[in-house]
Amino acid sequence: MLRHPGITWALWDAADVLGDRAAADWAAAAFATLAERYDEDFHLFGDPLTDRLALCHGAAGVLAVADAFHRWARLSPAAVLGARLADHLTTRLPAALTPDRPRTSLLTGAPGALSALLTATDDTLRDWLPCLGLR
Repeated sequence: MLRHPGITWALWDAADVLGDRAAADWAAAAFATLAERYDEDFHLFGDPLTDRLALCHGAAGVLAVADAFHRWARLSPAAVLGARLADHLTTRLPAALTPDRPRTSLLTGAPGALSALLTATDDTLRDWLPCLGLR
């Protein structure tokens, strides 16, 4: 099982642009396998809480990739995982946004997690995704 969702997206996106259906299908299948077996308790780790929610390597980053696979590859397991991770972030973000939490950056903390959550739930907030290699 592939544990690096961003790599599968890069492979799918490149294959899609090049018209290589076999490579795109392989990348989509790899992400689908991860999505179907994704376990927040196993895949999300680190301390503090913002690490586990982070856009760079946490729930928000996986949500952003799942959202891209759902929107562009029409991958149903990505939609299911995206909904699960949106719920995961929604329930945990309030604790990460309390005043006593350290201020963190877009990639490694609550700001990125909130950005990914808002983007996954609002079609008008997508113009920043190319900065992450996403659509």
